[in-house]
Amino acid sequence: MNTENSEMIKTEIPQLKMPKIVGKIDLDAINAKTKPKRKTRAQLRAEKEERLLLEKEKRDVHKKTRKAKQKVEVAVNKEVTEISETVEQEKKQVADKPRKRRFVPQWLLNMFGNRCR
Repeated sequence: MNTENSEMIKTEIPQLKMPKIVGKIDLDAINAKTKPKRKTRAQLRAEKEERLLLEKEKRDVHKKTRKAKQKVEVAVNKEVTEISETVEQEKKQVADKPRKRRFVPQWLLNMFGNRCR
């Protein structure tokens, strides 16, 4: 091969820019623990007391609302019984009234008999 006659191809490879270092991180100072520290007995007791107080408050509220609902139910039941008594009295009054006899033409009586009344 003759190097004088052949053309050399030059390829330009661009230089990559290096990242700029702004600051450094101290990996020893980072708390990389995944498991939290164990709580002390005092902390556990305090949390338990808080839980118990919240449960007691919930029970008290539940009792108050239950009593209020019972009072409302009693009042509603009284109203329902009063209404049902008045309805029954009206039914008795209607049942006690004699029924009006309607006029039935003679030809209908002859045709159907007593079924028309």
